[in-house]
Amino acid sequence: MLQDIIVVEFVKLYYTVIFVWLSGLVAIWVLRKPLHFSYKLFAWMIVVLSVLLTAAYVLAFNNIPNHALFNFFDPLEFFMVPVFYRYQLTSPLLRSIIRGFLVVFPIFVVGNLLWIQHFEQLATNSYVLGAAFTLLLSVAYLWQLYNSEDTESIYVDPVFWISLAYVFYTAVSIPYLGMINALWDKHPEFTRQYYFIMYYGAVIVNKLFITIAFICMSRSASRN
Repeated sequence: MLQDIIVVEFVKLYYTVIFVWLSGLVAIWVLRKPLHFSYKLFAWMIVVLSVLLTAAYVLAFNNIPNHALFNFFDPLEFFMVPVFYRYQLTSPLLRSIIRGFLVVFPIFVVGNLLWIQHFEQLATNSYVLGAAFTLLLSVAYLWQLYNSEDTESIYVDPVFWISLAYVFYTAVSIPYLGMINALWDKHPEFTRQYYFIMYYGAVIVNKLFITIAFICMSRSASRN
């Protein structure tokens, strides 16, 4: 009985874990298909992030600081997403910029943790840089689709859904998480409410769109 109550309370507080594992389980399912390397890379990333995010929620539920986990898997995500987009974008300039970012971003993340924000804080500087670059690449892909002469419906393109997922998620999360350390000190109740309503809402939409992307990948692999 006590275990049932604990599970119910966990789901009430961290209901986003349901959507996290919706995308995670569909990613595991789609990995059985003959996918392009970049799609497999993205699917594995989602599986790993699902595990790490669940671990972060468990720590939070038990009132254990989880900043270290977020400081690890947020940069991991914002490193791997540009790797994925390097296979999707056709612009030589953008692909060169991505190569430069993949060199600079890890150095910035380490430097930020060692000398600026340190390990005891949420590394918002690294988050904002990585999320902003991801937003740029997502918009760039949507622009590429807009200018494409391909007559196939964009709604069957997995990267269209992935791009929408990150446009929506980063547009909501960048201004909030960029200021969360200061907001938490000055307006803790507002910060908490915003987190559970707006930020969680953005996470849910992100995971739903990514789930649709995996379904499109599966259908494409089945046709081939």
